[in-house]
Amino acid sequence: MNSNGHHPAIDWANMPEWITVDEASDLSGYHPEYIRRLARKGKIGAEKKGRDWWIDRDAFRGYLQNPPPKGRPVETGHETKA
Repeated sequence: MNSNGHHPAIDWANMPEWITVDEASDLSGYHPEYIRRLARKGKIGAEKKGRDWWIDRDAFRGYLQNPPPKGRPVETGHETKA
């Protein structure tokens, strides 16, 4: 992150296909444990190799470009049960 609080442009094409949790954290500003949680839940392309998660660069880039909405889903009370 630079001095004005924005991430500099990321050169995704020259990055390895698989990145570490710490690299994903540096790129996104997310805490490493949040990255691990996303990996465990299958929200980002990731594989566990030994004790470490490896993150698919392109899948993670897609997640960052289209993150889920913040907060919990709102219940409207109009849901029907089957």
